[in-house]
Amino acid sequence: MASGVQQPQGSVLGPTLSLVYINDLQTTVNCSVSLYTADPLLYQQVSTGADAAARFQSVIDAFHRWSVEWKMPFNDTKYHVLTFGEQDYRPLYRLGSAVMEWVSTTMYRDFGASCNVQSDLKFDLQMALKKANASRTLESIKHILHDAPREG
Repeated sequence: MASGVQQPQGSVLGPTLSLVYINDLQTTVNCSVSLYTADPLLYQQVSTGADAAARFQSVIDAFHRWSVEWKMPFNDTKYHVLTFGEQDYRPLYRLGSAVMEWVSTTMYRDFGASCNVQSDLKFDLQMALKKANASRTLESIKHILHDAPREG
């Protein structure tokens, strides 16, 4: 996200200052908002129908107006639309003048976590990925230590 708040990567105060800067976003948009440093996640239940799509587009428009007002432009290639459930209804949403891309994979990654979108939204897949990574790391350590000189 390109923001008006320039913070060095890895800074201690950066995430806190970003949250302070964007905290009022939650009162600006008429939907649920999750904030993680400078990455807002907007979500709302939308059923099929043009009225429902127009309601969520108005949320996105409010989000965009907020970003312009606070001089905090968002990287429009970073924002996607994701559907949960078995609906194939995919209206066109715009962030400013950019058309938002639909995420069509069965696995969604956000903030380094993965969840299975098409089934139960549980993080079993995330746990399996972490377990496989830990097993590979352990095997690498075993391989390295196998030829290490033994003391004693």
